[in-house]
Amino acid sequence: MGDHDPYVPHDGFLRWAEHTRGAFTVQVFEGGHFYIEDQVQNVARSILRDLSAFVPRPPARHPLAREAGT
Repeated sequence: MGDHDPYVPHDGFLRWAEHTRGAFTVQVFEGGHFYIEDQVQNVARSILRDLSAFVPRPPARHPLAREAGT
């Protein structure tokens, strides 16, 4: 949400949490109702950071593990 949005008050935005069973976070960006026009890179970074929590990571390889075929 934009920190100076005249149409969406902060407490109104928080009500979106009522529509999910999962975790809900709010990211506040500098700007008004169309903050995304000036914050495209910051918004994209925020989305990628949040989505990365759902990407499975490959298992860590133990430093003493042998390579396959050796």
